[in-house]
Amino acid sequence: MAVDRWLSELERFRSWISFGLTFAPRFLAPAPRGLREAIREMRASEYWPPERLRELADAKVRRLIQYVAKHVPYYRELFARERLDPREIRGVADLPKIPILTREVLQERFEDLKSDEFERHAPILGQSGGSTGERRYFWLSQRCMNMEFAAVRRHYDAAGYREGDRCAALYFPLEGKLANRFYWDDWRRRIRTFNTRLLTRDTLERFVSLAVQFRADVLWAYPSHLDLFVRYVEQTGDERFRPRVVVTNAEVLYEAQRERARRVLGCDVFDWYGLGEHVAAAAECERHGYHIPEEIVAVEVLRGNQEAPEGEPGEIVGTCLENFAQPLIRYCTGDFAIRRHDRCPCGRAHAMLREIGGRTQDIISTPEGGWRAFRHGLFGVEQVPGLEAIQLEQLEVRRFIARVVAPGGLTAEARQVLTRRVVEAIGFEAEINVILVDDIPRTERGKRRLVISRVPFSFLAQPQPLELTSAAPR
Repeated sequence: MAVDRWLSELERFRSWISFGLTFAPRFLAPAPRGLREAIREMRASEYWPPERLRELADAKVRRLIQYVAKHVPYYRELFARERLDPREIRGVADLPKIPILTREVLQERFEDLKSDEFERHAPILGQSGGSTGERRYFWLSQRCMNMEFAAVRRHYDAAGYREGDRCAALYFPLEGKLANRFYWDDWRRRIRTFNTRLLTRDTLERFVSLAVQFRADVLWAYPSHLDLFVRYVEQTGDERFRPRVVVTNAEVLYEAQRERARRVLGCDVFDWYGLGEHVAAAAECERHGYHIPEEIVAVEVLRGNQEAPEGEPGEIVGTCLENFAQPLIRYCTGDFAIRRHDRCPCGRAHAMLREIGGRTQDIISTPEGGWRAFRHGLFGVEQVPGLEAIQLEQLEVRRFIARVVAPGGLTAEARQVLTRRVVEAIGFEAEINVILVDDIPRTERGKRRLVISRVPFSFLAQPQPLELTSAAPR
């Protein structure tokens, strides 16, 4: 018992030291040199004209292709099999000459996708549970990490979240020995992060108290965590924590969630789309345009083997232009989006996306063989009296489970209204089995999905398997 008490006091001391250091002058916590240089690069190119951005991206594509042809076994074999001369790839427009890389190939050829100069790039092992909850691993170079963070920092600047601002974060759940830790402070970045494994309606009051104590004026959150916090404020009237701005990422931000947060919190919400593999990204500017940072990624939006028609959704296929440790070229993300072709009034000339969706598993398949994407939620379903949250799972084309959070239960009339509105939302008659749950299930990384479909679907034509010679399973 004495040892436990001593360890508890030591942890309290460490927490106070970490909290106190968040008030330290910024020169005591300088960013590493590589990151500082990346931020300067990204800020310098922020308002370049489109022609200059495309020239830079094309030059980076040529550099990447020449490098992988020389240093990455998988691509040497692939180019030989496809009889593809790397010199034919002159820029972003030529990338479709290279076959798509799937998650399965990344797993099967994990070692062969690494550079033979691997250690030179200061590799960092990344992992992603994604929206599917399936843990994936990949290597990222330090340069790649720096450039993506610089792009995120540029996005924060546009949203009004300045370096040095104090931030409360409702982000990912802690695991293992740290699973019961409620929060921790990052004094260098001035962020107080809360363990969302412990985040419930009952613990949000403590979250608010600690955010106020930290003097946070920015909220950084998964959209589903933001929605939980907003509902807490709306229902309790606890307005002690009033963020100046909210930034979200990692899940689809639905317009209903954004509008509710604006109304209840009285501030704007800005979103970042990105992946752990760093192959695709899009950042909301102050005018809410999703800009692709073309300095670091090449993004395709495909239906079949071609770019999706204007105004129609397709699957996002991405290429990281800065990761030379384990290059991923034309990586199939499983996410979908629609391109935006007009010029954003903010003045930035980067290519843009709109209506970014979640995984292709978030698409409802219809009896006619078509599909319906729920990019903006389930329409009026959440207006059902007593319902706080919903997740729709399509087991078969005409058979669904609707998991609903309704602390006070649902009356028979409310169940009828819910079933009718789900049918209206999906657009065809179906069996809807309503199940009351305490919370909507999350993936291992703490993400929450609105729609899950078990009916196979892909925007992409199915690639033929590549029978390469020296598979080296991880």
